[in-house]
This record gives sequence, structure tokens and C-alpha cells, in this order.
Amino acid sequence: MRAPAPAYFRRLLPHCCLGFLAAGLAVVHAWVAMSPGIARGANMSGLWLVTAALAGIFLQLAWGLGLRTIGRVDRASARKVHFRLMAMIAVLSIAHIVINRA
Repeated sequence: MRAPAPAYFRRLLPHCCLGFLAAGLAVVHAWVAMSPGIARGANMSGLWLVTAALAGIFLQLAWGLGLRTIGRVDRASARKVHFRLMAMIAVLSIAHIVINRA
């Protein structure tokens, strides 16, 4: 029989689900947006920025899954990295929107 998950894992379940949902929506959005004809006229700089953001999303998922391991020694600094990755993804995504709307 498995030991029950710590309380903070149960509290973070919606957070984890939203992370996977965000990654899935980002992939679907990229797939639809890059279909033939739709991406014509898009600024290449904006596309590179959002490509980096998409890579950051998958890095964020991997890092978040790593945070779930019990017994992590330096959990506080790992959470800071997880937060900074989120901020980087947000900045890159906003820059992509601004550049491609101009």
C-alpha cells in the first residue's frame, strides 16, 4: 500500500493540472497558428520569441514534475527557478503578442 501524498501535493493538484492544460493549449495554438496561410505576414522575431516561450513551457513542466519528488533537499531555490521560468514565459509571450500585433 502506498503512503498518502503530503497535504501540499493535494493542494497543488489544480496547479499541476493547469500547467499541463497550459502546455496543451500552447501546442494546439501553435499548431493552428502555423497552419498554411495563417502565419503569413507574421514577424519572424515574434515567432522566435514564442518558440523560446514554448520550449520554456516544456522546461517548466519538467521542473515542476521534479519539484513533486519527495525529499528534495533545496526545495526553496527550486521553487524560485520554477517561478522565474514562469515569468520568462510570460515576458516572451507578451513580447510575441506586441511584436506580431504591430
